[in-house]
Amino acid sequence: MNEADTTHELAVAMPQGRPLTVGEITAQSMVIHRILTEVMVKDIHYGQIPGTDKPTLFQPGAEKICAVFRLAPKQLVDDLSEPHNNLYRYRVSCSLYTIQDGLFVGAAVGEASSAEEKYSWERAVCQEHWDSTDPTRRRVKFKRANNQEGFEKLLQVQRNAADLANTVLKMAVKRAFISATRGATAASDLLDVDMEEEAVREVAQAEQTDQPKAKPKAKEKPAPSFGYGKHKGQLITDPAIETGYLEFMADKIASGLKEVTDAKAQGTVHARAKFAAQDQLFLAALDAEIAHRKQGQPQEAPKQAEEGVKSAPGDVGTQKPQEAKAPMDDHAWADFLLVAEENHLAHYQVTKKAFNVASGHDVPKAMRWSFYEKLNGLAAGK
Repeated sequence: MNEADTTHELAVAMPQGRPLTVGEITAQSMVIHRILTEVMVKDIHYGQIPGTDKPTLFQPGAEKICAVFRLAPKQLVDDLSEPHNNLYRYRVSCSLYTIQDGLFVGAAVGEASSAEEKYSWERAVCQEHWDSTDPTRRRVKFKRANNQEGFEKLLQVQRNAADLANTVLKMAVKRAFISATRGATAASDLLDVDMEEEAVREVAQAEQTDQPKAKPKAKEKPAPSFGYGKHKGQLITDPAIETGYLEFMADKIASGLKEVTDAKAQGTVHARAKFAAQDQLFLAALDAEIAHRKQGQPQEAPKQAEEGVKSAPGDVGTQKPQEAKAPMDDHAWADFLLVAEENHLAHYQVTKKAFNVASGHDVPKAMRWSFYEKLNGLAAGK
């Protein structure tokens, strides 16, 4: 606000004896509105009570309004305390006067007592604290649990009211001052005063804690990818990867894990023992992806051999050569060589020498079944 805004006489400082004009009332409302929107800061000068429309005035906000209207408070304290009963209670009357002329513009009363819930009781620090407290100065309080299911039991002990005497007095002064400011400046239409600053914060905290906390959503981990083979680097969820290949790899990994278990039972260490945990996780992911793909899908009849072999022949030494002699396709051949290199390397080397090739990939398509049967026979001990 600029200088011109404060040079006009405000309603609270108008000479007594005549009614205010509509323009004067409007001007005062505009001043309050501009203080609220341009000067005050939420949660410092005012706060919002959950479920209400108007903001609630705090003491710093009341001080700002009095500074703009050039008002000064005068308090009269009425001590209603009963120290012998561990009770401290004060009633404060607050009157507001114009600083320049000392004109009375409004008053209000505020009261505070150490018997109030928030002052009277505190949570026991520990079980020993509770046990050592006089039974007449302790209680069990029940409150609704934060998740709205069931109740929570609180062990509370009574505070020493004498330690709170000054706090209670300040609270009574604050309540009276805020109420007087709101009434004297006709700010009720914009600012509420039903609850003081501490109560507003308590209500806000209660609203937050009473709301059931939403469980944090687990971050979805990306699907694992193949570390070797013809689909190396591809995620197992890639729709371009055949389900038959996933099943083949799952069987292969399961077979390897069984070998690790058998070796451990025999007191030896398998070469892939250190990868067993990783293989188990990968196998579980494969099984989940296979089940997901098959869920709700009709089973397809196996394709005829003349279409060519579309899946891997299987683990070396565990399956008889297929009767269909259509040339083995490149995908199935690559899977077969992968199994041969990892699980039957010695037999694989012997077979390569027998076919006079440096790599299984050099075997002509027409001879792949012969190479397969040769290696399968060696692995089976034939």
